[in-house]
Amino acid sequence: MRYKKKVVGQAASEKNRIIKILEDANIKLSSVLSDVDGAVGMKIINSLIAGQTDANELVKCYHGKMKVSKTEFKQALEGRSTPHHCFMLQLHKDRPMLI
Repeated sequence: MRYKKKVVGQAASEKNRIIKILEDANIKLSSVLSDVDGAVGMKIINSLIAGQTDANELVKCYHGKMKVSKTEFKQALEGRSTPHHCFMLQLHKDRPMLI
């Protein structure tokens, strides 16, 4: 039980680090998505890692079941992602999550 608690804590820490990196790049993904590591969030993170920083391209990940409007979603994606942010996102994404 203690081990499981530790693993869950580590996974939450990695998720928080990814959110912090995104917010440092002025990308407020956590304000428009309920689950940053869900399908839409991971598509956006993978696109950022691949070097796609244009909000017009990233907004294509939007789907109709989202609670925010498309313009709010686009505003949340407008940021200044640097190669260092992409590297750090890749680093934290590759960390094994044992859950």
